[in-house]
Amino acid sequence: MTSLAAAAHPPVTNRGADLKALTGALCAFDTGVVAPDNEAFFRRLGDEVPLRLERHPSGARHLGWIVPPRRVVRRAVISRDGTVLYDGAAHPLGVAAQSRGVRARLAWDDLRPHLVS
Repeated sequence: MTSLAAAAHPPVTNRGADLKALTGALCAFDTGVVAPDNEAFFRRLGDEVPLRLERHPSGARHLGWIVPPRRVVRRAVISRDGTVLYDGAAHPLGVAAQSRGVRARLAWDDLRPHLVS
């Protein structure tokens, strides 16, 4: 277990604007069960509330489940006729967590069941 003590950002108050700013800042991190920004996310959250973290490596068993491998989205685009219609790597929420990569040409009817909005 590890306690994080970070003071890089001053704590926000309970005012609506500050809460909205904090939510925006936290949503910008690429987080998940196993994700690249988890350390930075929890360090930032630790500026606001006291935390005690437990770390478990990928493949470890914990509370009845196995910690999944870390997957990093390097490229995730949907394009048509050479024009990018959607860039899933542009935002941490652009690709569902633990998605497996695929490179394929799909008709709309085949692609649609795999899209979430």
